[in-house]
Amino acid sequence: MIRRGVAVLAVVFFAALAAPSQAAAFPWMVKHEYAGCAQCHSDPSGAGVLTAYGRAQAEITVRTPWGKRGDEWEPGFASKAFFGIVDLPQELDIGFSSRSAQMIVEPEEGEGDERFLQMQTDIRAHYRLGKARVYASLAPSKADRTDFERITKNDEEDGVNLISREHWAGWAVNDQLLVRGGRMVLPFGVRQNEHYLWVREATRTDLDSTSQHGLSVAYSGEKLRTDVMAIAGNYTVSPDRYRERGYSGMVEWAFTPRYIVGASSLVAHSEAGIGIGKPFTRMAHGAFARVSPHPMVAILAEADFLSNQVDEDDAVTGYATMLQADVEPIQGVHLVLTGETFRPDSDGADPLLGGWASIVWYFAPHVDVRVDAVRRTFPVGNDERTAINLYLLQLHFFL
Repeated sequence: MIRRGVAVLAVVFFAALAAPSQAAAFPWMVKHEYAGCAQCHSDPSGAGVLTAYGRAQAEITVRTPWGKRGDEWEPGFASKAFFGIVDLPQELDIGFSSRSAQMIVEPEEGEGDERFLQMQTDIRAHYRLGKARVYASLAPSKADRTDFERITKNDEEDGVNLISREHWAGWAVNDQLLVRGGRMVLPFGVRQNEHYLWVREATRTDLDSTSQHGLSVAYSGEKLRTDVMAIAGNYTVSPDRYRERGYSGMVEWAFTPRYIVGASSLVAHSEAGIGIGKPFTRMAHGAFARVSPHPMVAILAEADFLSNQVDEDDAVTGYATMLQADVEPIQGVHLVLTGETFRPDSDGADPLLGGWASIVWYFAPHVDVRVDAVRRTFPVGNDERTAINLYLLQLHFFL
C-alpha cells in the first residue's frame, strides 16, 4: 500500500516536472562551431529571444531544408520576425512561443495518468538603445498554480494570472561585456531544452521556474565565456526571510570551437527555506563539457556535487550527473539519448537512474515536433526503488 502511494505521488511529481517548458537553448550548436550563445540570443548564456542573426541561423543550420539550396540562397522572409509581416525596428527583437503536449505517465504500480498540456504561451521582447538593453517576458498561468514568477494575484477559481519568468535591464560595456540587473535564469551548467533533468532540478537552475532577482556580469569572448550573478532573492516570494542570497556562476573555455569545457558554482542561503522554515544553505559545484567529435554528433556532459544544510545540522551531500548524445543524420532531425543519475544523500541508498530516448524534428520554419520516452527510478522507503515511464509528444510553434 505504501509502495503504491509513493508511486502515485511520483507520477504527480514527475508530471509537474514535465509540464513547464521554456525558451529553447541549443548547446548542440557546438557541432556547427558555435561556442558561445550571445550571437543568436539576447541572453548571453542562451535561450530567450533570438536576435536577427539567430533567426537567420535557425533557417540556415537548424531546420530541415526542402529543395536544393544554391550558392546564392538566402534565408528570406522565414528568418524575419513574424515572417516579415510586421516591420520591426532594428533595435527591437520580439519572440512568441507556444508549446503543446500530450503526456502519458505509466508507473510500475498504481494508476497512470494521461493528459493534454498547454506547456507554454510566452511572449518576449528585447530592446537595444545604444548601449542600454531592456528585456521582458510575459505569459498567462492558471490562478490555482503556485507560481514563483507571477506578477498578478488573481486567486479566483478558474482565474488567470500573468507571470514573468525574466525581466532585466542592462548595459553593454562593449561587444563582449554585458552588465544586467533584474530577474534572470541562474547561470549554471549546460543550458538546454531538457530543463527538468536532475542536474537542473537538483541545482534549481532550470529555464522555467527558478529564476531569481540579482545582478549579473557576463563576458562572451572568442574562447572564454563567463556569467556570474549575485543573487538577491526572488521578490515574488514573501516574507523576506524566504528569499535566497548568494551567487551563481559559470565559466567555460573553448579549446576549439567544437571542444568546450566549463565549471559552475552556486551558493545560496535563506533565513527560512521554503517548506523547511529554518535557515537553509544549498551549494552546487560542478563541471561540464560540450564537444563535437563529428559534424553530425554533439556530446553534452555535466556532473555536479550537491550540499544542503538545514540550520546547524550536518550538511547532506550528494551528486547529479548527465550525459547526452545528439546525432543529426539529416539536417533538422535529431536522435537524442540521455542518461542521468541523482543521489540526494551520499549516506543513503544507491543513486536514482534516468534514461531518455528522444526524436526532435525541426521540419518547417518556426515549427518543431518532439517525442520523448523517459524512464526514471524513484525511492520507496530507504533502499527500494520504483520506476516510472513517461511518454511525451510536443508540438512547438515560435515566432
